This record gives sequence, structure tokens and C-alpha cells, in this order.
Amino acid sequence: MPSVHDGLVALADPSYRAFQAKLVPTVDPARILGVRTPALRRYARTLLRDREREARAFLAELPHATYDEMNLHGELIGRVAKTPEEAFGLLDAFLPHVDNWATCDLVKVPAFTRDLPAVYDKIRSWVTATGPDSEYIVRFGVTQLMEHFLGDAFAPEQKTYLQSLKVKGGR
Repeated sequence: MPSVHDGLVALADPSYRAFQAKLVPTVDPARILGVRTPALRRYARTLLRDREREARAFLAELPHATYDEMNLHGELIGRVAKTPEEAFGLLDAFLPHVDNWATCDLVKVPAFTRDLPAVYDKIRSWVTATGPDSEYIVRFGVTQLMEHFLGDAFAPEQKTYLQSLKVKGGR
């Protein structure tokens, strides 16, 4: 049985690798295998269905050597987490290792819809994160805020809260 890494290597597309390298300049091109997102999602589903124990062990290994492994990790978080609290633990371990916008924005957590007040509280900690590894933690918080709180869950106090934040590089 191939390792998770070998499974990703088998899915790699060299032309997509070159394209992806241009989109994520913060990632060393040597770390990009070139797995297209639909193939990555299929692989995540298959891995969880056929080799769940290995998939869960993979989630305990951070950081990963390749960009595509990081993307797979983000995809698996959304599929494995059954509660917001479980997702918070997985994300708090993962997010400090994210080094690009694409990996950050790929993560979707359906379990978040089960407890939006808890998610909103957690988002507040992500958007105020500081330190050398905080750039993509903050970005993740902002993207989750937009994804979950711009529709029916929007409350006017959220606008006031966001206006009170000091944005790095902002006015």
C-alpha cells in the first residue's frame, strides 16, 4: 500500500505544478507536486473511506513536506471534524504551518454550522492572532467570518467588532 505522499505523487500533473507555482509565490516550487483540487478531494474521500487510520495518523504529522500534503491536510480536517470543537483542535495545530493563501482558503468545515456562536468566538481569536505565524491564521479567521456570517447569521455588532480591529498594513 503506497504512503499518503506516494498517493499524491501518483496524482501529480507536472503542467499544473508549474501553473500552481506561479499562484503561490510564498511556496518553494520544489515543494509543489501539482495535484489538482478535484483529484485531491477524491483522494481525501478515498483515503478516509479505505484507510481512515492512516488518514488520522497523517493529521497528527505536522508540518508536511509538500504543498499538496498541506492541502490534503486542510481537506481532511473538513471531512474528519464532526463538531466545531474537534475542528478547532485540528485547525489550531494546522494553521501555524500554513504558508500560502491557497492552502488557507481551501479549508472548509461543514461542522461549523452546528454551533455558530462557538465558531464566532473562535473566529475572534483567529482574527486577532499575533506573532510570526499569524498571517494565515488571521486570513483563515476572516474567510470563515465571511463564509458563515455574511448571510442570515450576520449581526450588526459583528460590523462594529470588525471596524474596531487594526488591520495590518491598513489605514
